[in-house]
Amino acid sequence: GVGLANVSMILSGAQTGQLSTDAEGNYSFTISQVGNVTVTASSPYYSFAPQRQSFSPIYGDRVVNFEAAPINYNLTGQVTDESGAPLSGVSLTLDGYRQAATTTDGNGSYSFADLWAGGRYTITLAKAHYSFSPNSQSFDTLSGNSSADFAGALVSYKIAGRVADESGNAIPGAKVTLSNGASVTSDGNGLYALTARAQGDYTISAEEEFFDFTSATINRLSGDSTVNIAGKRKTYTVNGRVLDDSGAGLDGAEVVLGDKRATTAGGGYYSLSGVPAGLIYTFAPLSNLFSFEPQTFQLKGDTNFNFEGVRRTYRLGGRLVEKGIGISGVTVRLNDSLETTSAADGTFFF
Repeated sequence: GVGLANVSMILSGAQTGQLSTDAEGNYSFTISQVGNVTVTASSPYYSFAPQRQSFSPIYGDRVVNFEAAPINYNLTGQVTDESGAPLSGVSLTLDGYRQAATTTDGNGSYSFADLWAGGRYTITLAKAHYSFSPNSQSFDTLSGNSSADFAGALVSYKIAGRVADESGNAIPGAKVTLSNGASVTSDGNGLYALTARAQGDYTISAEEEFFDFTSATINRLSGDSTVNIAGKRKTYTVNGRVLDDSGAGLDGAEVVLGDKRATTAGGGYYSLSGVPAGLIYTFAPLSNLFSFEPQTFQLKGDTNFNFEGVRRTYRLGGRLVEKGIGISGVTVRLNDSLETTSAADGTFFF
């Protein structure tokens, strides 16, 4: 029974006119023409009973009242994913003249029914791991059945971590690859970071010339994730043969490479297994009888090094004395093949 303002009242027939009801719902037409007239109530937000009243003809003052009932409209639409396929399970919240909530069905469709006309409404969307365009839609002064469609897209999360060896030392320069094809190189601290779309299953693997790695797996990526990757340094075998100055195999020489040791045998052969890859080594066989040219190298695979020795030379000597006084000019022979003469103080050397 409360008066309704701003209803459009239309007079037609022998006389025409139009006006709006005042704040209390009142209206008034002054009829100066004799004849048939019709009064019609109109609003995009209300229906009326009756919708119109006619007089054939009109004589004298008349009171014509109308009873208004709100019109209800529907808000509908569809939510799709990036490929245009229906997206089910999206939560939609309605705020404004009425509050409500619903979820998209298997066709991605939703509906808010029986909403008062003229009201202001806002639809907001939410679904875990998705963003939407637009994220919300507003309807000012709802004046008819309306629709709004939305497009959802999976968000991306960060997969990051550190690549390190068994001792926790950083491995820079390792190529870290996701199963979706994305890759990055670890920095000087062994750190890496990649992005991947939510809800995917991913395998994270690493490659580096001197290390072996175990891959890691993430199922249904649901947020930023930390995945550290441990590398095990590769090892190789270094072998070869040690020869004397005549080209014959030299047994008994010691070969040392890092913490690996071997002694030549069976004709001067040696073998060092389990030598860590990627390091720079300098080594040469050790022998009291022969010296060898050192080899410097970075181990990148099984390697063979042969060494040929140069016989070492030594000085042998002494002093000839008589009653503590050196005897000079004495001929001294060694194995009947070498000879020398003692000096003034009695010393001699070969």
